[in-house]
Amino acid sequence: MFLFNAAVMGYGESSWMKIFLDHLDAIAVNVANTSRLQEECFVLTIHLSKVKDSVNLPEFKAVMLAALRSIVPDEWNMDHEMAWNWLWESVERIISSTISFPRAYEKTIRTFLFEQSEANMNQLRAQTYSCFFQRCPSGQDHFKQSTTRLYFILDRNYEMVLEIFENPAKVVEDLSALGLRHVGFGVPVEFFPPFVASAVEALNTLTTDEAISQAFTWSETLISKILMRVILEGSTIVMKAINLNEEAALRKAISVAPRGQRAQQLLNITAGTQSFSPLFWAIDSGSLNSAKAIIQDPERREAKRGPYSVLAQGKWAPQSDGDQVYTACAGACDSPDNLLMTGESCFGSCPKIEVPWSPVAKFFGVKSRDEFQRMIRNAGANLEQYRQFQISQSVIFLYLIMQWMVAFFEWAKATAVVLGLVIFQTRMMSVNEIEMAVMIQ
Repeated sequence: MFLFNAAVMGYGESSWMKIFLDHLDAIAVNVANTSRLQEECFVLTIHLSKVKDSVNLPEFKAVMLAALRSIVPDEWNMDHEMAWNWLWESVERIISSTISFPRAYEKTIRTFLFEQSEANMNQLRAQTYSCFFQRCPSGQDHFKQSTTRLYFILDRNYEMVLEIFENPAKVVEDLSALGLRHVGFGVPVEFFPPFVASAVEALNTLTTDEAISQAFTWSETLISKILMRVILEGSTIVMKAINLNEEAALRKAISVAPRGQRAQQLLNITAGTQSFSPLFWAIDSGSLNSAKAIIQDPERREAKRGPYSVLAQGKWAPQSDGDQVYTACAGACDSPDNLLMTGESCFGSCPKIEVPWSPVAKFFGVKSRDEFQRMIRNAGANLEQYRQFQISQSVIFLYLIMQWMVAFFEWAKATAVVLGLVIFQTRMMSVNEIEMAVMIQ
C-alpha cells in the first residue's frame, strides 16, 4: 500500500523511501525503547547517506500517513494521528541531526587509520588494553588470550568501525552473530562502555583532532549499542544455566517456562535477525552436563515432542561430527537405540518448529531443507534397516562359525586318514624288513 501511494503521489522513483520502509517496522515496534530507537535511526542514517537522491523526510511522512489511513479506515482516529505524528517527529529529529555525519565520519576515520604506521598501531592497541584493564580489572578474566589474539580483536574492531559506513546491513548481521557468541561465552554487557572509552582515550594519544575523536566515538558507540542489545536479548536464563554446566541449574531455569514454550527456549533463541540454538552451543562448547539435561528433559519424555526426537536422531546419526555429540547423547539415555526409540512414533509427522537453519545444515551435513526433510522422513526406515543389518550381521557371523567348524572337521577327517595311511605304510615296511632279515640268516 505504501509503494502504491508513493507511485500515485509521484514518489515512485525515490529509492530512499524503500530503504526507509524496510526499517520502519523495527522503528515502530521499538518506539518505547529509546536506546533501540536511536540505534535503528543511526543505522538508517548510514543507509540514507549513501543514497544519491536528495532525501526529503516530509514526503515520506505524507505517504506513510496516507497508507496507514487506507489500511485501517474504520479504526483510524485522532489518537492514531497524534501517535504516529509524535513517532515521526522523534524519528525525524534524530535523522535530520545525524544524516550529514556518516560521509564525513567515514572519510575522517579512513584517512586517520590508513596514515598510521605499524608502530603507532601497536601503541594504539597496547594503550587500549592498558586503559581498559585500569577501568575494568575484571576484564582480565575474559581477555586471557595471547597478545597476537588480543591485537587481532582490536584490528577486527577497527575494520568494523570503517565497514559499518560502507555496508551497514552486513555489519549489523555480523554483530548480531558475534553478540550471540558473546552470550555463549558469558561476557557481561558492563564491559562495553569502558572498552569504548578506553579505545577513544588511546586514540586521543595519537591525535588532537576533535573531528577524528568524535567520528571514532560515534562509530564505536553504535557498534557497542548493537552488541549490547543482542547480548541482552540472547542472555536468557537457559543460556546462563548452560554456562554453569550444571544439570540442576538448567532444570531450575527451564522449570518456569510454559509447556508450550519449553522446546522453543531450549532449542532456539532469536536476537535481531540471527538465531541461536542453546542445545548446539552446549554440545559445541563442551557443556555436556547441560546438553544431557536438555535431552533428558522430563517434559519432553512425557510429551514425546517431535523437535527433540528430530534433534536426537540427528545427533546420533553418522552425519554428526565429533565424539562429544555421541558422548552427550549416549550419556543422556541408556543407549543410542533408546534415544532413537523416544521419538520413533514421531518420524514422518513431526510438528513444525522454527529451528535456525545454518547450524542444522552444518550439524546434519545437509545442503538444503528438502534433503533435511527426506532424512527425517526416512529415519524410521533407516532405523529398521539398521536393526535388520544388525540381525543379518549376527546370522552371517554364526553361519561363518558353522562353516569354519565344518571345514575344520573335514580337515581333521582328511588329516586322520592320511596319518592312518602313513602309519600303515610304515608298519608294512617294518614287517617286510624283518622277513628279509630272517631269510638272509
